[in-house]
Amino acid sequence: MASATSSLRETREAYQHALQDAFDAECTSQTEANDVAVNYDLSGYAKNALKQYVPQLTTTYNADELHDDHPVRFTNEGLRIDHKPENAIEWYVKIPHHEDYHLWMPAQPNPDQRDWLEALNAGDAEMGESQLFERDGTWYLHVTATREIVEYAESAENPVLVLEDLTYIRESMDYGDFMNRRLHGWGFAKLHAQIRYKAVEKGIPVETVNPRNTSKECHACGEVGYRPR
Repeated sequence: MASATSSLRETREAYQHALQDAFDAECTSQTEANDVAVNYDLSGYAKNALKQYVPQLTTTYNADELHDDHPVRFTNEGLRIDHKPENAIEWYVKIPHHEDYHLWMPAQPNPDQRDWLEALNAGDAEMGESQLFERDGTWYLHVTATREIVEYAESAENPVLVLEDLTYIRESMDYGDFMNRRLHGWGFAKLHAQIRYKAVEKGIPVETVNPRNTSKECHACGEVGYRPR
């Protein structure tokens, strides 16, 4: 059985050959690019990303040539993230390999981007295109993510975004050394700043509230109880 590293290189080689062939064929539509990509042993997620990308190169950017190290692109449906904070290896990603075969790989997130991964895992952000590439023997996966909070608020009449004031939340965390280290890494301030910035851009006011009992208090009548009630 091939190693995970050799499988990743196999995927990269197939993708780059397909990309070069579609580019050399001067494909200007997704249909034309698909006619080339269909001949390669790639997942549908890589083929779909490729057939969207090539027409951009040939028509939008008028590229004359390709460099030799294009990342492998996958559409947003292809990648999966699994988070097990209680385990020594906390993050895994599922990377599409062939049409019917995928690779589950351990991953080490960039600490500055951890809050985005948390949001993706919790369903609070939408995954976009991902790109796989290798640098000096190390594999990297770049995942784009967008938060839809402000867009959702825009759909309401006279919207107001309400955020919990989490200024002192770390002082009250006590879930054991292992979990505390992970929870203390959450970028609360950065997340709030990003939301506020975009809300101001859209003209939506933002308010903060005391987080006490917000998970148990009814938003309509103010009664405090348990969720099933």
